[in-house]
Amino acid sequence: MQTPSDWIKVRRLLWDDDEYILLADTVYEKKPMRLARKITVQPKKQFCIGNSFSAGSTRRRDNIVRLHTWVIEHDEKMPITHQRDMWRLDDTPHTLRVFSGGKSIHTYIRLEEDVDSITWERIARDLLLIFPKADPKPLTNRISFSRLPFGVRSDGDQRTDQKVEATNSRIPLKTLTDWIARQDVIKERQCHRDREESSFRGTTRGENEGACQAWHELKTTSPEIARLYKKLIAHRVSAEQGRRNTELVALVTFAFDSVCEEVAMSFAELFYRLHANVFEDTLERHMKDARAHYNGMMRSYPERLSERERSFYDNRDEREQTFFRICRGLSLCECSEGRTLGIPQTYTGYRMGLDTQQVARLIEKFISAGILRRIQPGTRHHTDRNGNLIRGKAAVYEWILSHPAPSEP
Repeated sequence: MQTPSDWIKVRRLLWDDDEYILLADTVYEKKPMRLARKITVQPKKQFCIGNSFSAGSTRRRDNIVRLHTWVIEHDEKMPITHQRDMWRLDDTPHTLRVFSGGKSIHTYIRLEEDVDSITWERIARDLLLIFPKADPKPLTNRISFSRLPFGVRSDGDQRTDQKVEATNSRIPLKTLTDWIARQDVIKERQCHRDREESSFRGTTRGENEGACQAWHELKTTSPEIARLYKKLIAHRVSAEQGRRNTELVALVTFAFDSVCEEVAMSFAELFYRLHANVFEDTLERHMKDARAHYNGMMRSYPERLSERERSFYDNRDEREQTFFRICRGLSLCECSEGRTLGIPQTYTGYRMGLDTQQVARLIEKFISAGILRRIQPGTRHHTDRNGNLIRGKAAVYEWILSHPAPSEP
């Protein structure tokens, strides 16, 4: 059980005594900010803002004067047990973790020093790239509310303590930026930027020239494949001497559940062409290995299925089997109960080399066969009254083959 001194320690961990901070009961409060050193008794509030304000502020927006804190929150996108396991094992430098009293852990990253707004926004974008399932609002909005350490969550008549589950220390800026730079998704982004810039400037020489040319050709001839590779594959594989086959196996294993065979082989070929200077084997040998592993995955895949799933899968043609694997894979990635998945028809078409009408027919066929159930209709792109584009949302489906088969009457 926390003591008054525990609150003081946590308050001083997040804010200096001379900072003006906002603690609130609701996310709509805009009351004048209070001087941190005057809050000596644990407040029975729900929310706080990690960054601090100018003295006498009565507005949140445009009155932040010190930027030093980010909050990572996964909320319903990841079960609470998974969140706790992740943070216990993860090496992300962070200052403290707070249980929201509901479905999430709020992880505070508080620097030793302040940063300017450009640096704060850049780090926020990097952290969102590293933690793609994190809630973007509290992470990228400097005035967004988060759960107050040792606060009290209020849901109607129910009160729940927002316990502090771990405390560390403030983080030096260099420690945080060095850790960010070591993450694969950040390294791949920088590598991609370097190639793109070199290609446009025409300053690449020797071995890098082939990689840039391969990427430029793909973006010109197959922009959809280029987009898929960048989104799905680039951060999953790395090119090192002696590891070509290991990385290729990882690529093909992921691609088997994610795209059709033709797209998977395009990924494998592009991986080789982008890193040909590192590999000793020929492209012909590389592609032979890719096809061999893909065929092995094809033979072993039914063993991963339940009896009901296998009975459906074995009786489908090649296109339907590909769609089956994609949908099943997406449903297994979903953390919420019910194994739901979104199926954006255009993007799924890119994965399978199909147009949206062909994907729509597959969806309806799987619904009729009792494999999928539509639980939320999609929406179309449209413009609002001011002419701004409002993007549509993909329909949401439930993968129902995991349910027991209905009993015979």
